[in-house]
Amino acid sequence: MFAWLIVFASIDRYLSSSRDARRRQFCATKTVRRAICILGIIVCLSYSQALYCYEANLPIASSPCYAKSDQCRVFNDWFFLVFYNLTPPVIMLIFGALTLKNLRHAQQRQIQAVSSTTMDRSIRYRKRDFQLIIMLLTQVILFTITILPHSAQRIYSTLTSNFVKTSLTIATDNLWYQSAVILTSLPTSITFYLCILSTKRFREELCIITQLVYRKMKY
Repeated sequence: MFAWLIVFASIDRYLSSSRDARRRQFCATKTVRRAICILGIIVCLSYSQALYCYEANLPIASSPCYAKSDQCRVFNDWFFLVFYNLTPPVIMLIFGALTLKNLRHAQQRQIQAVSSTTMDRSIRYRKRDFQLIIMLLTQVILFTITILPHSAQRIYSTLTSNFVKTSLTIATDNLWYQSAVILTSLPTSITFYLCILSTKRFREELCIITQLVYRKMKY
């Protein structure tokens, strides 16, 4: 679900930077809440096949709970690859490019402004949007790099499930599986630190929030 939340964030950035007022209306809080609820339902439905396909403590499985048949393994592995690994980054990159296009159009319109105050405000807004896009692209790149090894491991495990493996091969496969699982948790665990390092706007907002919390605790 983490990947699709980033997808929604990239779509939100595109809509909020659009010249069309009707598109910007989709960024309302009520719309976002509805979208998150719908996303949660879709994700739950996508995992409903696990009730039939998955079984615990299979002797040939690399994890305690794994698909019980070849058909289920093939379906789950390719579904995981397409739905969670390939589709989200593609959508993120598409809407990221569209957002950059909107910002360039906005920049061209703002150059024609005659007021220096308006120009300064426009420059600040452009910097803010650019930093937010950098933060979003950082999350996209991190997600893509960390999730692909897990997908490759799942496909490899399915393709070699009927092979006779030595103890060394089994140990190597288990090491690969555990390492890939650990990598999948990185986007949710280090995104905060990446945003601090890559985005000045994020650091400024964090300092403001920290100061507000400190003042409330002090008084």
